Amino acid sequence: MTHLETSLGYTFRDQRLLLTALTHPSFRHEQTDVEEDHQRLEFLGDAVLGLLAADFYYRTCETGDEGQLTRLRVTLASTIPLARAARAIGLGAHIRLGRGELESGGMERDTLLADTMEALLGAAYLDGGMPAADCIFANVILPLRKDA
Repeated sequence: MTHLETSLGYTFRDQRLLLTALTHPSFRHEQTDVEEDHQRLEFLGDAVLGLLAADFYYRTCETGDEGQLTRLRVTLASTIPLARAARAIGLGAHIRLGRGELESGGMERDTLLADTMEALLGAAYLDGGMPAADCIFANVILPLRKDA
């Protein structure tokens, strides 16, 4: 996992969190020894991402009103930018997928990549708090934003 962690700019203390973030439900359903997939982490990561994006735009767009800031946050935290960030770090190769998802090219599907990015943010938050999630946000997501 060191290559992925290098790309993220964050090293997980609890490698189980990282492994869970990389586990798609299709993989868990096919494996009898895997108890958890990334869905709960994805839920948490979505909220963490929303807060990080809101904080970033609040601090950097001093003249933006609520509507403008909301549009910027939503644009940054949507499927396409998250999938772009995932591709930039080669995330697809690290996702544990079931046979069907693997054979159908799931590792390149935008929604699957975006969901896994959110799960990684959730896992980082649990592992090291908001500074850990912010590290990934700053290293992987912000550099690829279209409004830069």
